[in-house]
Amino acid sequence: MDTGYYKFYEKKFKILLLLFACVVFCVTGYFMIKGTDPFYKLVGYAGIIFFGLCFIKGSLKLFRGKAYIEITPTYIQIDNFEKLPWMDIVDVRVFSIHGTKSCWLLDIKDVSKYKLTFLQKINSAAGFFPFYITLSAISDKDKEELKRILKERIPQNNLD
Repeated sequence: MDTGYYKFYEKKFKILLLLFACVVFCVTGYFMIKGTDPFYKLVGYAGIIFFGLCFIKGSLKLFRGKAYIEITPTYIQIDNFEKLPWMDIVDVRVFSIHGTKSCWLLDIKDVSKYKLTFLQKINSAAGFFPFYITLSAISDKDKEELKRILKERIPQNNLD
């Protein structure tokens, strides 16, 4: 029986690869600090700080167990975005780069009533959609299930 409650999680292997990349860049930054050139030292410190913070964020994402997408009968919540009531979603569109579908964009009736993150504000100011589902974050099986749910709940969509 379909309860209307779904949770989709990010691929753990992808997060592990990103954590490994953060470690590599932190080690690279450490070796840059050991040099004598002040510019390399500055870049090394900046790299260690930035990729160290990315490592912490990725570790929290890996171990906290929070769903990437949560769907209930009344709303959808994607990652750390606000909860979007189904009645506010006007359309779902596919965004492709060189023929590869990379995300599904959610067109919202009135974006101004939502508290947007910094990157969402930039997207909105540039004329892009602030709410989206990144397809590389979830498995192919989850994509098909999510596509089915979105087609049921949002009649106006271009997911094919």
